[in-house]
Amino acid sequence: MESLIRCLTGLVLVLTGCEPESLRPTWIPTSPGTSGALVYSENSGLAYFADTDRGTVGIFDPRSGQTTHVEVGGEPHKLCLTSERVFVTQRATRSLVSFLIEGESLRFERRIEVGAEPGSVVTDSRGEIVYVAVSLEDVVAVVDVNRGEVTERIGVWGRPEWLLVHQDLLWVGTRRVGRESALVLIDPARHETEPLAMPKVPTLDGEAKERVVRITGDPVAAADGFSVFVPVSYTPASSVPGSVAFDTTHVLDPVVPGIVRIPVSAGRPLASSALAMLTIGPGLEAIAVSPSGHKLAFSGMSARSVGLLSTPPLAPLSEADEPFRRQGGRSFDLSAPALDHTTRVQPAAAPSGLGTRGLIFIGPDRVLAYSAFEFSMVDLDLSRSEEEPGLNPWALGRKNSGTLSLETFMERMLARRFLVSEARLDESVSAGRALFYDGEGGAVSGSGNVSCASCHPEGGSDGLTWDLPEGRFQTPVTRGASQSLPLRWFGDRSSVQEHVRKVANDLMAARRDLVDEAELVARYIESLRDLDVPDLEPDASARGRVLFEAAETECAVCHQGDRLTDGKLHPSSSRSLLLNTPSLIGVVASAPYLSDGRAETLEAAVTEHERDGLGRVSHLSAGELSDLVAFLRSR
Repeated sequence: MESLIRCLTGLVLVLTGCEPESLRPTWIPTSPGTSGALVYSENSGLAYFADTDRGTVGIFDPRSGQTTHVEVGGEPHKLCLTSERVFVTQRATRSLVSFLIEGESLRFERRIEVGAEPGSVVTDSRGEIVYVAVSLEDVVAVVDVNRGEVTERIGVWGRPEWLLVHQDLLWVGTRRVGRESALVLIDPARHETEPLAMPKVPTLDGEAKERVVRITGDPVAAADGFSVFVPVSYTPASSVPGSVAFDTTHVLDPVVPGIVRIPVSAGRPLASSALAMLTIGPGLEAIAVSPSGHKLAFSGMSARSVGLLSTPPLAPLSEADEPFRRQGGRSFDLSAPALDHTTRVQPAAAPSGLGTRGLIFIGPDRVLAYSAFEFSMVDLDLSRSEEEPGLNPWALGRKNSGTLSLETFMERMLARRFLVSEARLDESVSAGRALFYDGEGGAVSGSGNVSCASCHPEGGSDGLTWDLPEGRFQTPVTRGASQSLPLRWFGDRSSVQEHVRKVANDLMAARRDLVDEAELVARYIESLRDLDVPDLEPDASARGRVLFEAAETECAVCHQGDRLTDGKLHPSSSRSLLLNTPSLIGVVASAPYLSDGRAETLEAAVTEHERDGLGRVSHLSAGELSDLVAFLRSR
C-alpha cells in the first residue's frame, strides 16, 4: 500500500493549460444505455460527472484539463447521456433533471419527479425513454423524454438499484432477493420480466464453501454487444440457513469482490458461458470496458486505485459462431456455470484517489477515474506500459502470469491528475468520510481489504445476517445511530465513537487503538441524513399509525419517540439474551428483519415479533395488518 501511495504522490498534477498532442480518442461510442457517476460523449469529447458535495454536474475536458460546473442541487447521483441531453438523478429531491447539450455547456431543460431516492438512470437507444431505478419504491420509473413525465412504473422486487439498457432490453440489478442479489431482465415493449440468478462459486482458493453473491454496481456492456459485465461480491455462506459465516480467524477478508461476465446473443444471456473473475481489494462499484471488450478497469468508493484485468475472448465467438447463435435466448438459468477463475487474482493497480465513483474508457488505452473524495480526475494512458513485454498491466489479470513491480509499472505509465472540484463539507466530516470508506489505507482496517462501508454502504446495512460468535445477527443501520443510543443488538455501546473503536479493534484488526479516528468517523455518521422514505399509501399508513400506537398491539411500548425506540433492552423468547430496541426510521430499507434476519418482509417481521413475546398482532385482520405495515413503510 505504501508503494501505491508513493506512486500517487509521483503523479503529475496539472491544474491549467498543457494540452498534450492528440488526446481525442480514435473510437469510443456514446452509450445511452450506461449509467454512472461519470459518463463520456464522443461527440463533444467531454466527460460529465455528478459532484454530490457541490450539488453540480461537472464538465471535464480531457484535452485541456479544464472543468466547469452547472448548478443542479438536490444531491446529484448518477448520469446518462444521449447526443442531445444529459440526465441526472437527484436523490434529495426525488427528481430526474435533464439538460440540453449546447457545445461545451449545458442548459437546464426540466425537472421531473420520479420517486424517492432515485438511483441509476439510463435511456433507450433512441434517447426517447429514460429509465430510473427507484429503490425504496421497488420500481423502475419509465419517463417519456418528449412529454417530460413518468408514463409507467415497472415493479421490481428486491430494491432495484442498478441499470443497463442493452439491445433495447433493460437489465436491473437488485440489492436483495432473499439473501442474495439478482439481475432482472425486462423487455419493456412486451412487458416481460425474467429474473437471472448470478453464478455461484463452488470453491475459492481450495475452500469448498458456498458463497453468497451480491451485486454492487451498474452492469456494463462491451461495445461488440456480446458481453455484459457485473460487479459483485462473494461472501462465505454459513451453516446456519439464511446467514453468512463470520470466521474470526479470517475476519479481515470476509468478502471477496468479483466481476461476472455474461455472454449475450441477440440481447439474451447464455447459460453456458458465464464466468467470474475474483480479485483482491475493497468492494467494486464501477466497471469500465475497453472498446475491444477485452480489457477491464474497475474500482470503488473504498479503493484508492483502479484495478486492471484482461478478459479472454469468448470461445463461441472465435471458434464456433453458429452454435453461439443457436444457444441465444434458450435459457435464463445462470446459477451453475463453469467458472474460469476460482482462485483470487491479483490485478495490476493504478492510483486514482479515494472515493472513485466514476470510471470510463475514452480510448483503447485511456481511462478516466473520478475521485469524489479527493476532488480529482485521473487520466491514465496505459499504452506506454505495453511497449515492453514485462510491463503489460493486462497480463497481471491472468492466472499464473507472475508479478510486476508497481513502482516500475507506474514509472512507465503516463498519468495525469486534475483538480476538478473543491472541498465543501466540514473538514472533520470529510476526514471521517475518508476513514469510513478507506479500504486500502489501513487506518481502520488492518488488512486493507475491508472498510466500514463494506458492511454499511452509505451508512445503511449490507442486508446480510452474520453467524457471529455471539449468535446469528443482522447488520444494523449506522445512519442516525447517534440519535438512537445505545448501540448494537446488545445495547452495550453508549456512543458512536465507542462503537467505532470496538469494531475497528475487534472485527477489523486495526493496527492500533483508534481514538481521534473514531471521533472523526462518528462525526461523518452523524452528518448523514435519514433516507427520504415515501408514504405511498397515506390513508392506509394513517390507519396503521393508530394501530401502532394502540395499547392492544403494544408496538409503541418499545418503539416510541421521534426515532421509534426506547433505547432499552428487552427479553426475547426465541433468544437467551436481552435485545436492544432498534429504531424503525428507514426500516423499509433494512431487510431482512429482526435481530437474526429471519423475516424477509415487514409482514413477516410483524408476525414473527409476536412469537418473540414482543407486541401483539394476531388479533388484527388482514386489512389491519396491511395498514400497520403501510405505516412502517412510511417511516
